[in-house]
Amino acid sequence: MVPKSLNKNKSTNRSSQSPQSTNQQILELRKLVEENLEVSKKLLETNDKLRHWIIFQRIWTVLKLLIIIVPLILGAIYLPPLLSQAIEPYKELLNLGQGADSLNFIDQLNEKINQ
Repeated sequence: MVPKSLNKNKSTNRSSQSPQSTNQQILELRKLVEENLEVSKKLLETNDKLRHWIIFQRIWTVLKLLIIIVPLILGAIYLPPLLSQAIEPYKELLNLGQGADSLNFIDQLNEKINQ
């Protein structure tokens, strides 16, 4: 989008240019600078929106990881004692409290199944 008057292939002498053509060149340059400024402002606005979107995506990624990891960690900490309390009554009912008795219990079950 280079004006013909600013074309580099054209070799003109500054002294030979008329004041009118110099004024035209200045006006064309001013117009180009203003267009450039408008485009730069639009790019800056788009860049700001993109930056905010990227920040939001980073925050959302961290939140998603926390939503997955925090319950797993809490479960690993709090579930073993709760499960042991929940299994205690069943151990008493099945006489699985002692280690040696648990082997005998399995043998007893196998005998009853084979009968």
